[in-house]
Amino acid sequence: MNLTSKEILIQAKDETVYELLSNCNNFKQYIPEIQNWQSTENTCRFTIQGVGDVEMFIAEKKAFSTVIFELKNQQISSIIIHFDIKNQNEHSQLIAHSSIEIPFFVAQMIKSSVQKFLDLLVERIQQSIETKHMNQTGS
Repeated sequence: MNLTSKEILIQAKDETVYELLSNCNNFKQYIPEIQNWQSTENTCRFTIQGVGDVEMFIAEKKAFSTVIFELKNQQISSIIIHFDIKNQNEHSQLIAHSSIEIPFFVAQMIKSSVQKFLDLLVERIQQSIETKHMNQTGS
């Protein structure tokens, strides 16, 4: 199952978005309702109620434009979330694409929930980055 988030315009340069997005330590603030959080710069583990334990790691990153995460848990063999960052002068455009390997009938049951999660994720990333950026620049 492949899904794409809505496109978000972030009031920060692509470098800022990339630096915050490419560090797993920052993800706790982006993912709602998690427990048992543990992280390093490149990996994190957490528990989501109703989903179970999740392991997430950075599979690939390309400076200022791409960060790809792979997530695993017992129920789902592989989830990939690919973030694309595009420079827009003093702003950045962010979009997330997900690829989930699950049976078709399961995909149909969870498709809308995963879509909502992706959209919420990019919105929370936007809010966090813009808040942090404003605090740093004094705007």
